Amino acid sequence: MRFRLAGTAFLVSSIFFASLSVAPLASATSGADDSGGERATRLTVKINSADAKPKIKVARDLKVLVSCSNDCRAKARLTLKTPINKLSVGGSQVLTSGTVWTTGIRLTRFGLRYLKKTYRKSNLKVAITARDTATGKIVKKTRYFRFYR
Repeated sequence: MRFRLAGTAFLVSSIFFASLSVAPLASATSGADDSGGERATRLTVKINSADAKPKIKVARDLKVLVSCSNDCRAKARLTLKTPINKLSVGGSQVLTSGTVWTTGIRLTRFGLRYLKKTYRKSNLKVAITARDTATGKIVKKTRYFRFYR
């Protein structure tokens, strides 16, 4: 079979299409659970800004939302990196599945004024360590946010 794309000919064999259609079926059946019981879902952690944008608005309160897919014990480490220094704060919270934890940094007046001047060169690092309360497995996730005015 021959396909023509933007003036260039590509030769694609029918064996390639047959192997693509068979491979997903084999991989889907190989991971099946024969125990008959419920499978525990894997713990996932989501980190978002308060307004669900990829950047955080420069304000007195820099808020971040954290949620877990299962019941978990979450520890947060927030680091505000500016051109001159770093500011780190931490906290912990027990979260049930489906609840959202609002955490963040509250700046002083001087800190807010400084961040307004240097927001293009600054970022906020959010590092979450969550331990699943049922299984005890630990999930670590880090996300970096930039700022907008």
